[in-house]
Amino acid sequence: MAVVKLTEKRIRDLPLGAGIFRDKDVKGLMVVSHKTTKTYACQGDVRRNGRHVRTVRVKIDRCDRIGLAEARRRAKAIMSTIQSGVDPTAGPRQSGVTVAEALEAHLSERELRPSTERSYRDHLERYLVRLRGRAVADVSRQDVRELLDDLTRKHGRTSAAGALRTLRAVINTARRMDETIGANPVDAVRVPVPPRREVDALDVAAFWKETEELSPVMRDLQRAFLFTGARRSSLLTVRRDDVDLERGVLRFAHMKTGGELLFPMGKRMTEICAVSDHETDLGILLAEDFGSS
Repeated sequence: MAVVKLTEKRIRDLPLGAGIFRDKDVKGLMVVSHKTTKTYACQGDVRRNGRHVRTVRVKIDRCDRIGLAEARRRAKAIMSTIQSGVDPTAGPRQSGVTVAEALEAHLSERELRPSTERSYRDHLERYLVRLRGRAVADVSRQDVRELLDDLTRKHGRTSAAGALRTLRAVINTARRMDETIGANPVDAVRVPVPPRREVDALDVAAFWKETEELSPVMRDLQRAFLFTGARRSSLLTVRRDDVDLERGVLRFAHMKTGGELLFPMGKRMTEICAVSDHETDLGILLAEDFGSS
């Protein structure tokens, strides 16, 4: 790509198919000599917040239709638009909401548990740091593919999958904020599915015998996990008020999916919870002491 001082005569003398010639006097202006015609065009870099977004080229007109002076005037106007951070080849003007801003909007729209919110922020700071300041509209499928490959190599499939699920949710929120944002680029890649945990069949008789040798607290706790199938965080946050012995119902207020669950305890679990006269019984374990630890 040659840089020359364009003149009307030089443009007329250019042979067809000669290539691209940049104007020395007006930044961005060029003459493109195709096989059958010559055209004026303007090319420049769109930058936002000091970062390069993309390089765009705008066709001005054919050289036999307008003169060099008019081409220079139009090129200056186009370059002024490009240098202000606007892509003249794009559709409706985008809001420019960044991934970090979209995350804040995503969190503000939902009542999430503190641990869930921390997980979102951790993904942003650890795994999505290269995208956090990028405009969501500028995140491409290739960006996501490269991110997935990089995270899988450095942190494994499970962490990569979690980070991409966060990114997908954040971009969907940004799309609701800005209707000019197109399809979610995360949908174009196959997010790894975390490997399923393989759990051996439980020998209940042996389990019962082994737990009998534990302290009363740990014995009843392990058996409570067996009877309820609950997560550790769900069971250990149960309070006295969550246990309805008359109805035989246990209320789980801490659920991973949100909301609460009323769990029918059954005879054995109800008996364990009913024995609450001693510190080592689950009636205490499910209350203030162990549940707050």
